[in-house]
Amino acid sequence: LVMEGQAWVYSSIIDAMNALCSNAIDNGIIVLQNCSGTDVTIVAQTISAMNKSDAIAIMTDGYCCATPVLTIAHISPDGYTNQDFANIQNGDNLEIDITKGRININVNSRDMKLRAKRNILKKHEIYF
Repeated sequence: LVMEGQAWVYSSIIDAMNALCSNAIDNGIIVLQNCSGTDVTIVAQTISAMNKSDAIAIMTDGYCCATPVLTIAHISPDGYTNQDFANIQNGDNLEIDITKGRININVNSRDMKLRAKRNILKKHEIYF
């Protein structure tokens, strides 16, 4: 199982649902950041109901119940930390390869470092 596509980045389920329901997303990978502890099953069910399970996948730091949509959940570190997942932007080319257990963010390391510096002020502290 391999899925490759453009990133569609959202920080809330409502924004992702609005984009799906307005047909703004034909294909690609929906990236739900800052959703740690949130069930994103409704997004997967909507994709399935729209018969787009073969064209749209989900990556999230939240969680998702069983679904026919390719979903990578519980990504850690989550979107609140300043790591690669938190620095994915709209339009990035992503590749999910289940057989190899890999997610490739096809952005050069220099650009990711610049994003990390720019986004450091936007991230929240995490306390344990």
